[in-house]
Amino acid sequence: MKSTRVKVELEIKPEMALLLGMVLHGGTYGYNVVSKLLTPKSLKDLHDIGQSIIDQVESERDMTTYEKELLSRLNPEELAFFKELRSAESKK
Repeated sequence: MKSTRVKVELEIKPEMALLLGMVLHGGTYGYNVVSKLLTPKSLKDLHDIGQSIIDQVESERDMTTYEKELLSRLNPEELAFFKELRSAESKK
């Protein structure tokens, strides 16, 4: 898979930038810390930010190849979670 970059733009509140930075910088540990701080509204905001990023990238790149490569690295449990997530997103 060839490494390419796509520029995305975000307009978010400072507190959401802080929470998102903690998740991205801290990985699983960051998410565990942030999850204690999330309200239902801020959780939805984080989801919307993630969806905005995905939408912007998909508008510039065909994600099929990237998705196929990434999915090949998942174990069956992780793959099931991914499929469940995709199914929930398609029902919106």
